[in-house]
Amino acid sequence: MECRSKPKHKAPRVLMAFLFYGVSLPLAVFLSLMPDSWFSAGGYEDLGEREFVASQVSSRVSRHQRMRRKVIFRATDGSGLEFKIEYPHRIDAQRAVESRETIRRHMYAVLEKPPFRFFFHQFETQFLPPGADLQSRLDAFRTEVTFTRRISLVYSAAYGAYAAAAFLRLRRNQQAEDRREVL
Repeated sequence: MECRSKPKHKAPRVLMAFLFYGVSLPLAVFLSLMPDSWFSAGGYEDLGEREFVASQVSSRVSRHQRMRRKVIFRATDGSGLEFKIEYPHRIDAQRAVESRETIRRHMYAVLEKPPFRFFFHQFETQFLPPGADLQSRLDAFRTEVTFTRRISLVYSAAYGAYAAAAFLRLRRNQQAEDRREVL
């Protein structure tokens, strides 16, 4: 009488390994390398208020098949600074550009440049409405980063436990086969 074992599927293991080595572990490492000065108002230089004018509509389809329309606002002083605001409707975005809508923003630039560019675009320059608090925005960023870092570390720990259990199971099965061969 032959003992038949169930076929083993490698797809879940490959997916878990990809999520660990390709997503979770690099994300945790990059988030750990973010300087603490990025999360305090003292780590930013105050560039003052500037005026921006709506100059162009940028449209693209998101991964959820939703059209995203952003209006690009460029600085009127010729400094080359720009930022984008998302508009829910195409007509509103086009109307803002056609009427050359102007917006004032208070600007802050990060003082400490990182050795990498990952996530830096979110912190490099902050464009806030006049009177808005920079520290509250940075606290919101810190909350997002901390949450993401914790999720990636929890996944890394879960994958480590899964890999250790799989290794121990494989070792136990090999020892059992070795004992059967001896008998």
